[in-house]
Amino acid sequence: EVIDLILTNLSLREVLENILIFCSNRMLKVQEPVSKKICNALQAPNKVISETKLHPIYIFQLMKELEKRLTIYHDLSAHKNENGNAAAAEVAKPERKFSNPYVIKKMQNLFTQTLNEQPKTGCRFYVTVNFRKFSKRQAKVFGMNEVLCSELQAIIALALLKNEKEVSVMSFSDSNAQLKPVEWSSDTSYDKAMEIYSKEIVRN
Repeated sequence: EVIDLILTNLSLREVLENILIFCSNRMLKVQEPVSKKICNALQAPNKVISETKLHPIYIFQLMKELEKRLTIYHDLSAHKNENGNAAAAEVAKPERKFSNPYVIKKMQNLFTQTLNEQPKTGCRFYVTVNFRKFSKRQAKVFGMNEVLCSELQAIIALALLKNEKEVSVMSFSDSNAQLKPVEWSSDTSYDKAMEIYSKEIVRN
């Protein structure tokens, strides 16, 4: 098929540049044979990631947009009780699923790879992030409809921690006028970093 020929001749960067077009043209449906081929095209060894110079913010933005487009919700509010009536005591929140979880997983893996494969400068970095309570209400990043400021600051800090030797990450807080250390390290995953952020927001 023509699409097979096209995919085999696209670089990883070119696949990423066109992935939202693939999605708009329903090529990422699980039942579509081409969907698996696109997923396979999103795999790359760390060396290729490093040479391609993909930035984690770019991958994260694409991933969040794909998550939005591929999200489906299952309404759990119509659970029946033992008498067959709709349970009124608690209205369940709709369960979020993805129409193609495989491509989302590939993007998540790619995001993790790019966090670990950034150019090393050998410089010393002192990073400050915002852990004050009002930061929880921050708007989305200008020009990035699906990315929050809190997510962006975590990505920048983690990319430095994972690729540079001397990085200090401190935070503003509501508790006092001084900066305090953030418990992020080179081994901290993105999800763990956001978990720590959420806990600190509550604590402050």
